[in-house]
Amino acid sequence: MKRRTLLATLGVAATAGCAGVAPPETPPSESTTATSTSTTTASDRHECPSFASDPDRTVCWPTEDRLESRVYLNASIPVFEPDPDDSVVESLEFVLHDQHPDHPVEVTPDDWRIHRRTTAGWSPVASESSTESRETIRPGERYTWSLTFQTHPTPQPADTTYIVESLEDGTYAFQTVARLLGDETLRVECVAIVEVRRQ
Repeated sequence: MKRRTLLATLGVAATAGCAGVAPPETPPSESTTATSTSTTTASDRHECPSFASDPDRTVCWPTEDRLESRVYLNASIPVFEPDPDDSVVESLEFVLHDQHPDHPVEVTPDDWRIHRRTTAGWSPVASESSTESRETIRPGERYTWSLTFQTHPTPQPADTTYIVESLEDGTYAFQTVARLLGDETLRVECVAIVEVRRQ
């Protein structure tokens, strides 16, 4: 019963900066297997992939799931267009949000995956799987993964993990798994889908 209660509160609609948002009339679409689903909105036609083993819920961005979940991952921009000849290190940031009013979220910064969409499906291109360090995100806080094509010269803040990967043009899914802490821990797979277009 406690698990159902947490799942219900996880799916209540929440938009950052907006208070008193009413819950949706219909439950958000979910993906709880390692296969792809067709969760889309009118402005987005990306499939919602799942890469985790038996998550309690999969939340994708920029599909409608992100607006109906209190724990979600989004990208700083939907289309990343870095200039390889530019001396400025351009970054694409993936930000995990905890908008749950009561429960913190635990995340492993070095446990992430990047997949590229191909004609045959999603193909892994980069990942880390260390579980040695964990970060706790309090309600209203966030954690960031910053992706660049070359090493970033600036100091690394404690709430950011820097990833250096030179990606080719294409559609990519960045994925991590957050643990919503409460009476019973729920595994929330968070996925953000972006386009990479080199200038």
